[in-house]
Amino acid sequence: VNENYEEANVPVIQYAMLQFETATMAWFGRKLTTASPEAQLTFEELVSGWRAILEQEVPNRPLDSDRPFPYFEV
Repeated sequence: VNENYEEANVPVIQYAMLQFETATMAWFGRKLTTASPEAQLTFEELVSGWRAILEQEVPNRPLDSDRPFPYFEV
């Protein structure tokens, strides 16, 4: 995929955050390009930050929801 981005002369994808909900088959995604502040984080920092958000959100939301969980942002 990044080859296509490079050919188009736009920032390439550094990370992708994906969510999949099995009951409704809904999926949500966010791509983080090298131009986004989150791309400067290590993979561990990004996962740790997103996990902290998910730990707060899971108790307050049905897991079979068609709504995405928030993404981690810097």
